[in-house]
Amino acid sequence: MPTVKLPDFDDMMRLANKISDLLKQRLMLEAEISFEEADITINATNTIQVNGKPPSMEYIKNSYLIVGMDGGLKDKRKQLADVTAELDRSRLMLQINRDMHDVYRTESANERAASLA
Repeated sequence: MPTVKLPDFDDMMRLANKISDLLKQRLMLEAEISFEEADITINATNTIQVNGKPPSMEYIKNSYLIVGMDGGLKDKRKQLADVTAELDRSRLMLQINRDMHDVYRTESANERAASLA
């Protein structure tokens, strides 16, 4: 009898679905952040003056595009980090389950070979 426990395939399917949902969330957050960054850039170049001129892209990139004009990007970036971390963890758990399945399969084959010898 194999000593490695076979992973639950229902759990693996749930993990695969969770990964799909998390990937969608991450892509949506990245898109929202990109859209907001574009709006911030347009707004900053049209309304903000630094020494009588619109701010440089480097200035905008290092200030407004990090946190947003009103700090709104901070929360979205934190959400993105949380979703990305959970996505990576779920992918790792699915890979561990796959590896456990491979070990179970190998151990089972070795036991069958040993019983035939």
